[in-house]
Amino acid sequence: MRNIVVLLPIQVTPTPSLPFADAGNSSWTFHPVNYPGAALTVPQAVNLIGKAAGYAGTIVGFYYNDGWHGFYTTDFTNQATFVSIDYPGAASTIPGTGGTLATSINDSGCIVGYWTDSRGGVHGFIYDNSGAAGFDCLDAAQTHPIGINDANAIVGRYLDGNGNSHGFYTTDPTDPASFAGIDYPGASQTLATALNNHGLIVGHYQAGKSASHGFIYNHTTGVYTGFDYPRAIATFPSGVNDNGRISGYYTDNRGGQHGFFWPPFTTIDYPGSTSGTNVFTIGDADTLPGVYNDVGFVALSSSPAN
Repeated sequence: MRNIVVLLPIQVTPTPSLPFADAGNSSWTFHPVNYPGAALTVPQAVNLIGKAAGYAGTIVGFYYNDGWHGFYTTDFTNQATFVSIDYPGAASTIPGTGGTLATSINDSGCIVGYWTDSRGGVHGFIYDNSGAAGFDCLDAAQTHPIGINDANAIVGRYLDGNGNSHGFYTTDPTDPASFAGIDYPGASQTLATALNNHGLIVGHYQAGKSASHGFIYNHTTGVYTGFDYPRAIATFPSGVNDNGRISGYYTDNRGGQHGFFWPPFTTIDYPGSTSGTNVFTIGDADTLPGVYNDVGFVALSSSPAN
């Protein structure tokens, strides 16, 4: 198998001393998001005009046995505006994994995600007003696009033939020459989850069998910066907006999961909960889509960045 190489020089900066203020949910208003008829709705991203994308499924027993179905909506508070996205040929009956997952949306409404074929292979897609187009990351065994910016640059992860995870970046998924790898130095597994319009990419990595750590990658300079949520045993950044604010989730020392927002580092828990909250791609208006147990939500900031 041909390996992807990083096209920029690699530099690593020490983990910075980052501001920390565990202020909780006082600045956020939570709105439930429910795809019609779904048992679980997972909003992944909300763009600047309020259009959201994500995926939803039904549950029988442990599995989402009907598979996942992607969606977008122009008003996440109004079920009548939800539109499904099912990639042609996607297998929606593979227990727990099959179907179509929409993972990000940019301000022009272009959506990325991935779909599962009948043999369990996972492929990327990009969806706009003209329909959906599939793509794969070079010779990858699996391709998972996760983030897209307003220039239609895409990040995500791919699995190599040995099942190892690597991040990727592409400005044109139809052009194999445009793909570049993203591997945090010294990491055994890397996953790129989001990018903004200023060359910042976030994601998480593992070194050996260690827990996951967050990173920021400056695609312009080639510099990686690692970070962890204070006192967390694992950190999973999932979004970065054009104001440089980062979102994600972390695991505390008791195994509980919480969303976070930075700067400053702030825990985001669904109202009434003390664990079980995941937060995904932060929008430029500081919108925070996420899920708590089986409840999808979008949290809106009372004081978004300008």
